[in-house]
Amino acid sequence: MKNYSTSITAELAKEQFTFFIALKLEFTATHYYCDFDHPVHYSGNRYLKLDMRVSNINYASAGSVDSVNLEVGNADFKIYAVY
Repeated sequence: MKNYSTSITAELAKEQFTFFIALKLEFTATHYYCDFDHPVHYSGNRYLKLDMRVSNINYASAGSVDSVNLEVGNADFKIYAVY
């Protein structure tokens, strides 16, 4: 087993969790964004920081998402899931 310095061990012991939203947009190319303070790497993809706000999540009776409002930066885009 590898031994780590006490400062590294202390940082690992502080393990903190932060809530953020990760968004995968699939058009002709796939784009990965998150609302965290810096880029996040997950499952081999790099999620870039993007100012966004998600609101008005409406759920269907089956527990699936019926619609979501997404505001992105100053572009003011809204995306709705239609099933």
